Amino acid sequence: MQVDWQRVIDDLERVGISIRSQAVEVDVSLGTMYYWKSGGEPKYRNGRLLLNLYEQRVGLEPPRASSSGRTMGLPVMVTPMSTSYQATSRST
Repeated sequence: MQVDWQRVIDDLERVGISIRSQAVEVDVSLGTMYYWKSGGEPKYRNGRLLLNLYEQRVGLEPPRASSSGRTMGLPVMVTPMSTSYQATSRST
């Protein structure tokens, strides 16, 4: 699945981070941000920085797009993973 970059950028704007501020955080031009917003794909490093900003400021997992380009459902809350793991065994 692919990230819905337009929605990521829009959601960041909704929480008060202008597209210009997003560009500064990700170290790209304003034109590049508008390119991503219109459907372009960021390079891995820039995309990861934008997703980190999204998770920090919005507090949700980034929205994902389906293969048809439509957003799949609502983002879900990010929860910390448990550091403990208890193995269970099944007796047959």
